[in-house]
Amino acid sequence: MDATMSLEDILKDAGAHPPALEGKESAQPSCSALTRAAIEGVVIAITAVKTEAEANLALNGPGMPGAGHSASAAQAVSHVQVALDKFTYLLTWLDDNKLFSPKSYVTNISGAYSVYNYVRDAVLYLHLTRHWSAVSAAWNAKRDPHHALKCIDETSTLLEELEELGTKATRCYLSYVYS
Repeated sequence: MDATMSLEDILKDAGAHPPALEGKESAQPSCSALTRAAIEGVVIAITAVKTEAEANLALNGPGMPGAGHSASAAQAVSHVQVALDKFTYLLTWLDDNKLFSPKSYVTNISGAYSVYNYVRDAVLYLHLTRHWSAVSAAWNAKRDPHHALKCIDETSTLLEELEELGTKATRCYLSYVYS
């Protein structure tokens, strides 16, 4: 390996250069998906999950007579709150740093990386939200699992959407690296 080779050349020589990133144009459509509306949509969706998790907590949480594994309802709320906090912070940070400018979507490597990074973190906490909601639904199957089951469904849908957003953010980030 020649010390003067670029990272792109090293990756190409190693056969590790992703074909989808061969040209800057191939990844740019991914950047246009990183809009303020997309990030706000995630905040709205996480808030809806949190509403269901809180309703389940009110019915099946600690201190509720007859609730099974009541801590699971509290854990679901705790984890969805972390996911919400992360995306609310991301939106504020992108706005404060004017990273939706001059276009209506994230237009630089820092913003793209941040979206990718926050999606990764939120996905982890949403998986935990779904897990604890499932535990609560199972333990309260004969009691009132409605909100826990709805939380599971909404979280599952949101996770699918976030994986797509995360993929686009990753491609956008890498489009700046490989351009």
